Amino acid sequence: MHPSLSQLVPIYGRGLVMEGDDPNWHLTADDPDPKYKGGLRRGASTWSLDGQLVGVPFSGLSDEDRRRGAAYVTNLPPVFIVAHADYVRVVRVRPLGPELTELYVEYLFSAESLATPQFELHKIVEFADKVMSEDVAVCELNQHGLRAAPHVSGVLMPEEHIVYQFHQWIASEMARA
Repeated sequence: MHPSLSQLVPIYGRGLVMEGDDPNWHLTADDPDPKYKGGLRRGASTWSLDGQLVGVPFSGLSDEDRRRGAAYVTNLPPVFIVAHADYVRVVRVRPLGPELTELYVEYLFSAESLATPQFELHKIVEFADKVMSEDVAVCELNQHGLRAAPHVSGVLMPEEHIVYQFHQWIASEMARA
């Protein structure tokens, strides 16, 4: 689904989000390759067009934080925050109707990063735009599928745990009403 992102985070190319998603993870437990363990490909430092830092890296990051490449926080209703080594991305998804959604993305950089002469924001924005455009295309395909007769309901994959959490949140909010 995400060729560029799968090159940057090799485990995604296997259709997995993290090592534990692989039912046969024990077969590669001793292999440190990112395609088995997750995290950024070797030589990459952040989510950007070339995988290289655009901003000044945040202080206090461990080697594991840097290897992983991203840390997610999801807050319902749908907002997610993704922290990378050199920037933070905030994404808000707001339903405007049953078939229309607004996507709002904000990028946060340190003042030090913004003051750097070689700062190239486009490398992050273009990469994120490419990945999110692929997400939009898949969402649109899913929406078409929902209109297919005799569709009643779908099945969530384990990797879609955030979608499941969202469904649970909606159910709890509706129960309160």
